Amino acid sequence: MALDFIGLAGEVLLRVVLEVFCYGTGRVVIPVLSLGKARVDKWNTRRYLATYNLWWHEDGKVVISGETTALIGLVFWIAVVVASCLIR
Repeated sequence: MALDFIGLAGEVLLRVVLEVFCYGTGRVVIPVLSLGKARVDKWNTRRYLATYNLWWHEDGKVVISGETTALIGLVFWIAVVVASCLIR
């Protein structure tokens, strides 16, 4: 019973970290790094067959899926942690 609660709490925490923290970071980082040439799609929009594919919008901007955006946000924070460890 307690292990089920711990498992559920861990799953909820992981989803919050991925969906809020990493996805939110990716929504800021991607347009900045691409100089406005890329857009971010909503988190669970399924407009494509494969999760990590890119596609182009009618205005010519690259659209990146929500899952890829969260992955980029996670990589950004890993790079920040690594850089902060190297600076010390």
